[in-house]
Amino acid sequence: MAKKRRNDRALLLATKLEEWSLRHKVTEDTYVVGLLGALREQKNLPLWAELNPVDYLPRPETKGDRGISSWTRRLSILRGVLLFAPVALTWFAVGQASDGFSRYIDENPAAIVNFLEFWQSGYGYIAEEWTLTRIAFLDFLIIALVIVLTVVVASLTRRAQNMRNNEIVSLDGERFELAIELSEYLFDKRAITPFTMRDSLAKSVQDLSNSTKSLLQTAKSLEKIAKAMPSNTEILKEVRKLKPSFSFDWDK
Repeated sequence: MAKKRRNDRALLLATKLEEWSLRHKVTEDTYVVGLLGALREQKNLPLWAELNPVDYLPRPETKGDRGISSWTRRLSILRGVLLFAPVALTWFAVGQASDGFSRYIDENPAAIVNFLEFWQSGYGYIAEEWTLTRIAFLDFLIIALVIVLTVVVASLTRRAQNMRNNEIVSLDGERFELAIELSEYLFDKRAITPFTMRDSLAKSVQDLSNSTKSLLQTAKSLEKIAKAMPSNTEILKEVRKLKPSFSFDWDK
């Protein structure tokens, strides 16, 4: 019966290990494959008992952060491009203003006007979208968008990292729980050596100590119950108090 219970536990552990490996896609791992076969066939268990499951169980990969990292990369690229957009836009507008200013001077040699005033007014030589005021406003919008993207990217990065850390903690907890169950089962399957004999003896002594403590607690509880119960003398006194209520002689 004891052997059947051990076999049942081995099969239960094999089932849990298989479900865990399927769920986390580590079924091809050498350690998982070998240990599954040993548990199901009850073979070479002393060999596998020498390998600590905490060290040899594969670490599952995280399932990702629901595309947050992908969006973060895209927004980071967009932000990087927009960082140079104000410079490119401004210099292009300067080129347009310079061409218009040159034509204006050629056609109006007696006119007295500086470049910034010309760039601001245009005088019909510059399209309205390339005037100084319009370019300054567009640069402001682009810089404001860069600031917003910086905040969004930082927030998404922190969120993705938190999600990854939480998933790692959950995966490690599940893995460690399974590893402890396997270690507990394989502990008694190790080959007999002075080291394992010392461990087994220490475990037996600990079990005996725990049993002794439990028996002492039970004895103390029984002692308290016994003290709380009335003695034979007290019972006899109570019965004598009831003697007048009966017609026969209690002293006989």
